[in-house]
Amino acid sequence: IAFVQIVDYKSGTETLDLSKIHHGLQLQLVAYMDAVLNDPALLTEMAQVEPGGLFYFKIDDPMVDLENVREEDIERELLKKLKLNGLIIGGAEMARRLDVTLETETKSLRIPFELKRDGTPTASSGVLEASAFDSLRRYVRAKIAAIGAEILSGDIDVSPYRFGSKTACDYCDLMGVCQFDLSYGDNRYRNLKKLKGTDWLEEKEKEEAAEEVVKS
Repeated sequence: IAFVQIVDYKSGTETLDLSKIHHGLQLQLVAYMDAVLNDPALLTEMAQVEPGGLFYFKIDDPMVDLENVREEDIERELLKKLKLNGLIIGGAEMARRLDVTLETETKSLRIPFELKRDGTPTASSGVLEASAFDSLRRYVRAKIAAIGAEILSGDIDVSPYRFGSKTACDYCDLMGVCQFDLSYGDNRYRNLKKLKGTDWLEEKEKEEAAEEVVKS
């Protein structure tokens, strides 16, 4: 079995957020993984592949304050600054596959994973169970299809999003073309809500399970 990691290299800081995936703002990593799982030959000669993780990696050349760090801890401090951000698919077992140091350590310097005293992942660990990821794959597939249908239908409304303190206009070079201006006409941002953890995904899993029961 090949366990696949999808890593997107970024020049700036990016956080993988299930809320953003729900709103269609971060579909790329899940779509890549879905493509590989549907056709493993895209990536490997092995017939069976399983998802391992979806991560962002910030391309950086971090500095360490040598006056406050012991020489034997320099590598450890550098690894902390270069840690991947994202989701581990498959819980603690998959985390140990992705970082062998977790066989003896409770906190990874490579991936977003840490164990509590009771042996369960901390709330800040980026963990998604395999069944939840299957639901996420189906959701993203449907979301991409819906976006494509909107484009083909001619939906070209000027309706940029606002998510927290960020908007679709922050780094846009085409403001002069769309002429979006809050002081003009009915121009408004689409305010997208931050969703709590995996709650929306768990609800989707329950809905899918209920649909299967009805079908059977």
